[in-house]
Amino acid sequence: MHQPYLFNAPDKVCNKIIHPLSVRVKEDLYRYGKALAWYLGDAEVQPNHIKVLAPYMIWHRSSLSKSFKDELKEGRFESGIFSLNIELDSTKELIEKISFEFEGLLPLLKKFERVKKGKLLLEEFQDFVKTIKQSNNNF
Repeated sequence: MHQPYLFNAPDKVCNKIIHPLSVRVKEDLYRYGKALAWYLGDAEVQPNHIKVLAPYMIWHRSSLSKSFKDELKEGRFESGIFSLNIELDSTKELIEKISFEFEGLLPLLKKFERVKKGKLLLEEFQDFVKTIKQSNNNF
């Protein structure tokens, strides 16, 4: 008998967001990212541009779980770190989690681009399939 797959991911970002962001947020991040890159004299937008901008652009547009905010507030209070805006701080924490997930996923995405273009040898493709099926690649 096939066991149903249970999705229990308390550490994942999706578990901490009540309402997802709109598509406009992505477009705004793209535009402001380009502006920041230009202002800093960079030739193109880099992930660090988005990482810096994102919390300030989305904290007031997102709806985060109360338990996540309370957990963060409690942990910081115990460490002697006090917050004036827990919504902003919680959003910054989520951006860090997303960044960490993205860094783990990036090598797989790059290899997938090679798959789409047919640039992997059969053995490389089989290794790629084996890799993405491993449970530790839970990105």
